[in-house]
Amino acid sequence: MNKPSVVAALLAEFHHELATLERVTQMAVDEATNAESRPENKYDTRSLESSYLAAGQGERVLSLRRLVSFFETIDPTYVSDRLGIGSLACLEENSSCSWFFLAPDGGGRKVVVDGETIAVITPTSPIGALLLGAQVGDTITHRNRNYDIAQLL
Repeated sequence: MNKPSVVAALLAEFHHELATLERVTQMAVDEATNAESRPENKYDTRSLESSYLAAGQGERVLSLRRLVSFFETIDPTYVSDRLGIGSLACLEENSSCSWFFLAPDGGGRKVVVDGETIAVITPTSPIGALLLGAQVGDTITHRNRNYDIAQLL
C-alpha cells in the first residue's frame, strides 16, 4: 500500500465533493434570495425553507473545506509508531486485511487505490477511538471481533 497515493485519492475525492456541494449551495442561496421566492401569503414558507437549506449546506461546505485543507497540508510520507490522525492502518481479521485512514472528519467515505478499498474513519467513531494510540501488533476488539494491527503507514 502506498500512503501518498491514498492521500492523493482522498484529496481528489474531497475536491470533487466540494465542487459539487458548492454548486448545490449556491443554487439554494439563489432560491432563497430570488424575488419569485417571496412569500405569497403568511403560510408560504418556501423562501424560509430555502434559506434553512442554504445555511445547512453552507456549514457542510465549511466542514469540507477544512477537511480538504487537512489533506492538502498533511505529509503523506510521515509514519508514526502509534496510530493517530493521518495514519493509514491495515487491520487484519482471519488473514484478511482491511485498510483504514484516520482523519479528523469525513468518516464513512471510501476510495479504491491499487485494488484495495480504504475507508475513512474518525476518532469519534467507535473503531477510531479504539485505534488512537495503538501500534503494530496490538489487538483491538470491536463488536465481539478481534482485529490485529498488521501494518501502519
